Amino acid sequence: PYIPSAVIDTLEPCIKDYEPRTALDGGADGLDAYRILFKEGRRFLAPGGSVVCEIGSDQGETAPAVAKEAGFVCRVLKDYSGNCRIAVAEPEKER
Repeated sequence: PYIPSAVIDTLEPCIKDYEPRTALDGGADGLDAYRILFKEGRRFLAPGGSVVCEIGSDQGETAPAVAKEAGFVCRVLKDYSGNCRIAVAEPEKER
């Protein structure tokens, strides 16, 4: 869920009417799930592990900032259309 709450009702019907709201709604800025994931994720990682997640195409700077606040180094990968779509975060001390 990485879509800002206020944007959900503007999505195409094939998305907003098909997916459960909890699968879409990322809170006011779309980053709520990432805050939890990066805050809690470290304790579930094996040594050398990474947190890898899909991000909104407009979150190429904000998602890594959230990861950094939680002590991760994050890089963003682009999809075949050139849009930022994947965040790969590693705990800072392991890099």
